[in-house]
Parts: sequence; C-alpha cells; structure tokens
Amino acid sequence: MKLQVLSHSVAAGISTQIGTHQLEPEAKATAEFTDKLDTLFDMLNSTKPLGEKPARRAVTADNDVTDQLLDFKNWVSLWKFEGARSMSAIKCE
Repeated sequence: MKLQVLSHSVAAGISTQIGTHQLEPEAKATAEFTDKLDTLFDMLNSTKPLGEKPARRAVTADNDVTDQLLDFKNWVSLWKFEGARSMSAIKCE
C-alpha cells in the first residue's frame, strides 16, 4: 500500500472540507502547500518526456520544467521555521 499524505487528493479533500464548513478558511494555506509539494514531488520524480500531467514531464529543452523548478526553489527559500535558531539548526537524517 502506498501512503500519499502530500498529494493532490489530500489538498482537494481539505478544500472540500473548507467549502462544507468542516474546516476553517485558514486551512486553505495547508491545501495550497500540500498541492504545491505534490507538484514538486511529481516534477522531481519525472522520467518520461510526456507525462499524464505537466508536472510529470521530464526536464527537456522543449519545456518549462527548469523554470518551474526555479520558481519552487524561490518558494522554498521563503519558508520560515518556528523555533529554529538558524537554518543550520534544522537537521535532516
């Protein structure tokens, strides 16, 4: 079984629950974050020139995947981590 926590389906579910007032409107930021990470993961896992959705297309000279990845790089650079004294204090193992 494959678990996909950061997926388009999860983002859509959060958006649906906002629309039905089961979640507060502030949850929209979580839905958008989840959807963006899903797209980024798709782009980083792409291997074929033509995927079923644009984010699943491999980087080629004929598409704008490189530009999109640079946009994601800029987006990630804006992240703030609460409680972290510095970026070097954030450990990934």
